[in-house]
Amino acid sequence: MTRRRISLRTLSVTNGSLPPAELTFQPGLNLVVGASDTGKTFVFETIDFMMGAKDGLRPIPESAGYERVSLSVEASGGVPFTLRRALTGGEFELTEFADGRDRPATAARTLSTVHSPDPNRSLSAYLLHLVGIGNRQVRKNVQGEKKALSFRHVAHLTLIDEERIIQQASPLLTAHDTEHTAEENVFAYFLTGHDDSAIIPQENSRQRKARLATEEELLVALLAERTAELATISVDSGNLADQASRLEASIADATDAVVTTQGQIGELERRRDELSQEHTARQSRVLFLGEQLKRLRLLGDYYRTDRSRLEAVIEAARVVHDMPEGTCPLCNQPLAGGASSHIEFEAACRREVEKIARLQRDLGAAVDDFERETSAVRDRIEALDTTLGTIDSELRSVLVPGTRVAQADLQTLLKTRTLVAQAATLQTTVVALQQRLDTVRAAQAQRVARPVFENRTSTSSASEFCKVVEEILRAWKYPDLGAVAFDTEKGDLVIGGQDRANKGKGYRAITYAAFAIGLMKYCRQKSIPHPGIVVLDTPVNPYKGPTPTNPAERVSDAVKTAFFEYLAGDTSGDQVIVMENEEPPPSVLDRVRCFEFTRNRSVGRYGFFPALPEKLTAEAVPPALPLG
Repeated sequence: MTRRRISLRTLSVTNGSLPPAELTFQPGLNLVVGASDTGKTFVFETIDFMMGAKDGLRPIPESAGYERVSLSVEASGGVPFTLRRALTGGEFELTEFADGRDRPATAARTLSTVHSPDPNRSLSAYLLHLVGIGNRQVRKNVQGEKKALSFRHVAHLTLIDEERIIQQASPLLTAHDTEHTAEENVFAYFLTGHDDSAIIPQENSRQRKARLATEEELLVALLAERTAELATISVDSGNLADQASRLEASIADATDAVVTTQGQIGELERRRDELSQEHTARQSRVLFLGEQLKRLRLLGDYYRTDRSRLEAVIEAARVVHDMPEGTCPLCNQPLAGGASSHIEFEAACRREVEKIARLQRDLGAAVDDFERETSAVRDRIEALDTTLGTIDSELRSVLVPGTRVAQADLQTLLKTRTLVAQAATLQTTVVALQQRLDTVRAAQAQRVARPVFENRTSTSSASEFCKVVEEILRAWKYPDLGAVAFDTEKGDLVIGGQDRANKGKGYRAITYAAFAIGLMKYCRQKSIPHPGIVVLDTPVNPYKGPTPTNPAERVSDAVKTAFFEYLAGDTSGDQVIVMENEEPPPSVLDRVRCFEFTRNRSVGRYGFFPALPEKLTAEAVPPALPLG
C-alpha cells in the first residue's frame, strides 16, 4: 500500500525589503540546534502556525518588519504546493505546482483556518485529504455526539512543543477539558483506523428532561383542544364505527333511489322532448295544409269564374249570330260572319269549358285529400297534447318532488357521515395523544442509563502500539525499561510499572517523543493514515536554566546518542524535525540536515532571523523578550 504523507521543504519568513529568514528541510531527521534565544522555538511555532493554528505568531524583536510566512510542502498523495500567510494570522493562500516547482503554478485558491469537509475551502480538509484521512468523525461526549476530525487534532499528536513535551498530563489531551473525550477518540482512530461515524448520539439528561417537559406541555394543550372540538360535533360519540357502517348502507340506498328516480325523470323528459318535437312538426304541417287549401279554394274560384265567363261568351255569340247584318251598336263596326265561323267559335268555347270542368274535378279531389290529412293531423295533435299533459303532470306531482326528497335525504346522510368521520378522526387523535402523553409521563418517571461506548484504546491495538513504543525506547537505550503498557484511565504510558508522569522532566520528554514517533511507526505498520511528520521541541534537553544534577532527572548521554542514531538511521521517508539546545553526536551529522544557531555574528548562522546591525540591535532588540 502506498504511504501517503506530507513532507515540509522550505519555511520562509519574508518582507520584500528584508533578507528572508529561511530553513530548508529534507525527509528523515532534521535538526535545529542552538542556545536559548536563537529562534528554535519560533521555528516550531511558525511550523505549527502554517499547519493551521488560528492565532497569529507572537511578535518578537527579530520579526519586526517581516510580514509573511511561506511553507513549501511535498505530498506523496498530491502535487507540490506552497502555503502563504500573514504573520498576524488569517486565511491561507495555496499555490499548487502540478508541473513541478520550476514551472508556473497550475492552481491557486484561498483556504480557511476553519475546518470544513471541502478540501477546496479549508486547509484542514486539504491536508487530511492529502494524507488519506478524509472526512472522519469522533465522539465528543458521553451522549455520543460527534464532531469532525480536523487536522488540528492530528497536529496535537505530531507537533509537540517544549512545554507539552515535559508535561505530566496525558500526551493525548490539551488543557481544554471539554475536548478530552474527542481527543481520546482521535487517538483511538489512529490505533484502530476506525472513526465514530456509526455512533448514534443520545441526548443528555438535561436535554431529555427539557424535551419531555416541552412535549408534555404541547400534548396537554393539543389534547384539550381536540377534546373540546370533539364535544362540539353533534353526533353520538359511542360506537362511531357502527354508525359509519349504517350510514354507508343508508347512503347507498338513497343514492340508488335518487339514481332510479332521476332515470325515470330522464326517460320521461326524453319522451316529452320527442313528443314535443312531433307536436311542433304536426302544427307546422297543419299550417302548411291550411295555406295549401286556401290556394286550392282560390284556384277553384278562378275555375268557376272562367267557366261562367265562357258560358256567357257562348250565349252572347248566339245572340250576335241571330242578329241581322248591319253595324254593331257597341263598336259601330260592320257585323260580318257566317254560320261556319259561329259554330267553330262555340265549339272552341265548349272545349275550354270541358277542360275547366276536368280541372275542377281534379282540384276537388286534391282539396278532399288535404282536408282529410288536416283532420288526421289535428287529431294527432290533440292526442299529443293529452300525452304531454300526462307526462307533465307525472313529473310535477310525483317524480320531481320524490327526487327532491331523495336528494335532501341523501344530503342529510352525507352531512351526517362527514360529522361521524370527523368525530372518528378526532376520537382517534384524542386516543393517540393520550397514549403519547402517558408515554411521555412514564418516560419522565424513568431514569435512563448513560450509553456505554467501547474504549477502543483498551483493545489489543493499544497493546500493539505499546510494543512499538517499547521497541523504540529499547533502541534508545532507555534505562530499566521493562514492559510498556497503556493506562486507559489516565491516557498515558506505563513504563516498567511506573507512570510516565512520575518520571523526571528529561525522561518525560524522551518518552513523550517515543509516544509521538511510535504512533507514526505504528500507523505505518497497520496501514493507517498518518501525516508522516513529527516535530519535537527539545526532547532530550528540555531544561530552562541550570541542568539538573540528579541522574534520575537528567537523560543520559547514552540515551541521547541512541535517540539521534535511531532517527538518523530511519529510511522510511517519514520526516522528523527536532529542536535542541545541544549539538547531536558527530556520528549523525553527515546523515541528517542540521541547522545550528550560534547567536554569534561572526561564527556560523546567527539564528533563525538574519543578524541585524549592532546599532539596530541595541535600539530595536530589548533583551527582555526571549526568542526561544
